Amino acid sequence: MVYQLLREICTMNQRTTSVSENFSKLKNAWDEYWSMVPFPCDCEKHKKYAEHMEQQKLVQFLMGLNKTYAQERSQVLLTILVPTFNQAYNMIMQDESQRA
Repeated sequence: MVYQLLREICTMNQRTTSVSENFSKLKNAWDEYWSMVPFPCDCEKHKKYAEHMEQQKLVQFLMGLNKTYAQERSQVLLTILVPTFNQAYNMIMQDESQRA
């Protein structure tokens, strides 16, 4: 089950769905993954791992966006402080709203 879930996460793409739908689907998959593979403690070592995994979520979200979001993807990646998964979603959604 964990294998299948990680495979789904790694191959998820926006395709014809909205950014919002894609984000929700990816977030739900990550939430399900973390319910099956929880962190063992709140120690410093695991906090660094949690930060690393948050960046992985961000990268996966950006990789799955359609090519039309290439400029926004670059903007997110060029920020001095790398945004969180949720912050990146909000940045992309602002652009999607402006396009509509």
